[in-house]
Amino acid sequence: MSMQSFFNPKSVAIIGASRDPNRPGNTILKNLKSMGYRGRVFPVNPNLTEIDGLQCYPDVLSIDEDVENVVILVSADRAVRVAEEIAERRKRRNDVKAVICISGGFSELNTSEGRERERRLVETLKGSGVRLMGPNCVGVIDCYSRFTTNFDLGDYPTGGISLVSQSGALATAFLFWARPFNRIGLSKLVSIGNMADVDMVECIEYLGNDPTTDVIGVYLEGYRDPRKLFETMRNVSSEKPIVLLKAGRSEIGSSAALSHTASLTGLDALYDAASKQCGVIRVKDVLEWYETLHAIGKQPIPQGNRVAVLTHIGGPGTLTVDRIGIGRVLRMAAISDRGKSAIRSMVAPTATVCSPDGYIDLTASHTEELHYKVLKVLFEEEGVDSVIQVVGHSMFLSQTLMADRISTAFEEVGRANRKTFLNVVAFDESLPEFKLGLENRGLPEFPTPEIAVTVLEYMYWYANKRKRLASAPRLTPLPPARSEPPVLGREVLLESEAYPILKRYGISVADYRIETNYDELEDAAEEIGFPVVLKAQHQRLIHKTDAGAVALNISDASELRERFHEVTENVIRHIGEPPSSYLVQKMIKPGAEVIVGAVHDDSFGPVISFGSGGVLVELLKDVSSRLIPLSEDEAAEMIQETFASRLLSGFRGEEPKDINALVELLLKVSEMMLKEGWIKELDLNPVKPLRKGYAVVDARIVLR
Repeated sequence: MSMQSFFNPKSVAIIGASRDPNRPGNTILKNLKSMGYRGRVFPVNPNLTEIDGLQCYPDVLSIDEDVENVVILVSADRAVRVAEEIAERRKRRNDVKAVICISGGFSELNTSEGRERERRLVETLKGSGVRLMGPNCVGVIDCYSRFTTNFDLGDYPTGGISLVSQSGALATAFLFWARPFNRIGLSKLVSIGNMADVDMVECIEYLGNDPTTDVIGVYLEGYRDPRKLFETMRNVSSEKPIVLLKAGRSEIGSSAALSHTASLTGLDALYDAASKQCGVIRVKDVLEWYETLHAIGKQPIPQGNRVAVLTHIGGPGTLTVDRIGIGRVLRMAAISDRGKSAIRSMVAPTATVCSPDGYIDLTASHTEELHYKVLKVLFEEEGVDSVIQVVGHSMFLSQTLMADRISTAFEEVGRANRKTFLNVVAFDESLPEFKLGLENRGLPEFPTPEIAVTVLEYMYWYANKRKRLASAPRLTPLPPARSEPPVLGREVLLESEAYPILKRYGISVADYRIETNYDELEDAAEEIGFPVVLKAQHQRLIHKTDAGAVALNISDASELRERFHEVTENVIRHIGEPPSSYLVQKMIKPGAEVIVGAVHDDSFGPVISFGSGGVLVELLKDVSSRLIPLSEDEAAEMIQETFASRLLSGFRGEEPKDINALVELLLKVSEMMLKEGWIKELDLNPVKPLRKGYAVVDARIVLR
């Protein structure tokens, strides 16, 4: 069945239609009328014969014309009976294709009765070839077909923004927020509720192919197959931006995790990783969701990260520059000498021109015409990708004339040169005519510098990311993996058992030997060459450092003997038994340490992480993650996202490390996790980056 039957049906039956103006069954009828819906409408209520001039039917079986879409507004128990009537009608007339069940009382109650009602509802409809949206939703608004099932909101301005939301209230509130100042134009709203049948993936695919949708806002609480969801969003993101607001940002990592990586990759971190990987703009809160959709709906995506700031009020202008500097995503534009000269010839001597670069403060000596002229210069500059203008209340300005001159500058020069233009209207409650004038002309305005810069950062990130999406490996389906671990009946491999697996994939491990007694240990240390590291091994030793089972930087045989006895005693105190074996390893000189880890998550499947390593990994939580399989671009991006990357690049005179080798390491771990399906958790911590190459100096593998 085509999704068109949900958005542009030729006819609709409203089960639970009402004359009471305070009931959804009445307001939906009114909203269909105010929207100008052109299809046939059939109210259904056994107690009425007519509503607002429309014939009312006792049940859906009594309607003597074709019905394509049915909206259910009755109680949950009655909704199941209505589904049975629809199934019977489908047998007789083969007409109903789509049902939108607005009623609640199903699985969202988290009761056995609610789940059973939902199961019967879905099975009854799907068994007869009818698709279901909901239950527990507000359905759809389509501003182009003029069809709606929303009982709160009537007619709405058309545009290119579409919303898919698991919360009908949140999406509807967004539209109410945007309406007074004409902040957005709507293409479609989809409230999918419990997703008992039609789900998030189908809706995003549909909107991705919808010619009237330019940007998609998604509110998500959870999804049973997140890999499939993000694969779909990546396909769409290569053509249209998706702005995601995901509920549940609090850390839900398992306290029983046996590896550092597992403790750092809670469910929210994985949604964040998948968003970055798939070009999805993941925002932090409702305001960012609203304002990012608002901006993308009206302005072109920036071509680069160079920003000019124009203001006539110094404080908010300075705060804008500060926020750009703090973010490290955007940078102030370098205005050409010609541009600076043109601006200086226009402004008062008290004005600030490009101090710092890209910043112009007109001060109080400003006019509507001056803003117009300076903006034209900035829009003509090749070194400017975006302009943020910061304005406030002024006794010298006409709100309507200011809006007109600003928009004229953009239309004459800015739009043709594909400049992104955002306006901060500080203390905006005092400038309603100006705000409305901007929005009506397609120029988004924001209440603070901070939110405007944040939105521009998201827009630039998406512009940069979109270029690389087409070459990324598919996230689903995953290739078949080997299922047999090298040892059975064990939760964690010994370090000496992990190393051969790493070597099989070409992963570089610091030279080591495994021995069971001191004499052999001393010979092994001499063979490797001092200084060395001594590590006790036992299957019950999970975190060796905590147990005092590791001795570093042993310089000779005498110290080796001393540390051998010390480590042995520590292990006996910790687990009640001596070590089963000892690992002696080449000591790699002190320096930067990183962690490379991977987990097999129950929802997301294999995931890889990179970050600052050593004993401080869980304290610093400087980590970046991606879903496996991993591309070379994503591996490099993971490293750049961490503070560790600054150390690797030669921070404060440190010798630069071989970042390309670390990229290769991430790709090899990605390959290993795909092929060795028995691995549940993997920690390579620490990994020692070197001037050329790297060395893994500790490894833990947890079995599934």
